[in-house]
Amino acid sequence: MKMKRLPLLLAVAVFAHGEIQAQEYAVGADVSFLAQAEKDGAVFKDNGVPKPGLQILKDHGYNWIRLRLFHTPTQLPNNLDYTIALAKQAKKLGFKFLLDYHYADDWADPGKQPIPKAACCGRTASCQTTGTISRN
Repeated sequence: MKMKRLPLLLAVAVFAHGEIQAQEYAVGADVSFLAQAEKDGAVFKDNGVPKPGLQILKDHGYNWIRLRLFHTPTQLPNNLDYTIALAKQAKKLGFKFLLDYHYADDWADPGKQPIPKAACCGRTASCQTTGTISRN
């Protein structure tokens, strides 16, 4: 008999505590290419109304974004200036963000980890340069 009341007690305890706020959870998206997509003419809509992509995410409870930064990208937009500009837009909207720094110039994955061209001075110099890159 007591076991049947347990789910009811748990439900009451959860709801008595108050509504769970989005700030208690990290709800996010990788928006690393959002500014480039909008620059290239992509239009994002919320219920048929065009809005900036970040605003749509904010309006739907997102509170975190992920930004990828590549060392010296040649095929991607994610250089330092691009990433800082997007981070500033996100900060104005109250987002927290995760910076995902890639030590490569372009895409890298576990099977392909190219050394940035700026660090191609030999293995020892590369390690030292990577430390310098991180500090800067």
